[in-house]
Amino acid sequence: RILIMGGAGRMGKWLHQFFQGQGHLVGSYDLGGEGSWEEFARQPWDVVVLSTPLGILPESLQQALALPGDPVIFDIGSLKTHLVGPLSQAAAQGRRVTSLHPMFAPGTVVLTGRTVLVCDAGHSDATEAACQLFRDTAVSLCPVALDQHDQVMGGLLGLSHIVNLVFGQALRKLQLPFDKLGPIASTTFAKQAKTAAEVAAENPDLYYQIQHLNSATPEVYDALEQALRDFRAAATRSDPENFLALMKQCREYFFT
Repeated sequence: RILIMGGAGRMGKWLHQFFQGQGHLVGSYDLGGEGSWEEFARQPWDVVVLSTPLGILPESLQQALALPGDPVIFDIGSLKTHLVGPLSQAAAQGRRVTSLHPMFAPGTVVLTGRTVLVCDAGHSDATEAACQLFRDTAVSLCPVALDQHDQVMGGLLGLSHIVNLVFGQALRKLQLPFDKLGPIASTTFAKQAKTAAEVAAENPDLYYQIQHLNSATPEVYDALEQALRDFRAAATRSDPENFLALMKQCREYFFT
């Protein structure tokens, strides 16, 4: 019996369908949805999944911890810094809590090649129980230290999101009509524009939270700004030495 808190969201709906397809009995609670919290709280749950917005995950965790029966509780949040303390404290008290992060969008149909990050919070049995829900699928389970998760996400999510949004904003500021660029686009532009357009179409509230709530964001922006300054300086020099050196560094990063 699995309860999904935040079940009306896109990922909550995906999880509901996924767990049902695995043969579990699934309930979904959401503010403004069908059924009151009191009604769900009276029922026995084996697992509680926190799929609520990032900003209220700590409150959702406390709400879940008040449920009877000591269920396994795990969040699926894109960021963990604000949960490290509450999760670690609950685990130290013997509560069965852990943390996962599916690295795919809620529209995903095929799990081959997809990854779920596993962030143990101090209760290994809870982590194993949560992982067991995905073990019979093609998804890969990848352990990441809970207190290092957001530093990694600074690059994987924060940087990749903002680079694509900056790309779109720069095109807008250049006043280049996007519908006129497609027919004459280079291969590189077409690939970049496709990704940037997909990012721009995503949930802006979620993307703001991913930038705003991650303690690694200032470091990410500093690195991005420095990289842009370095390339600007190199591109405006009369000799190509610095630009070639920067490209060589990039090549070495990706291919060595």
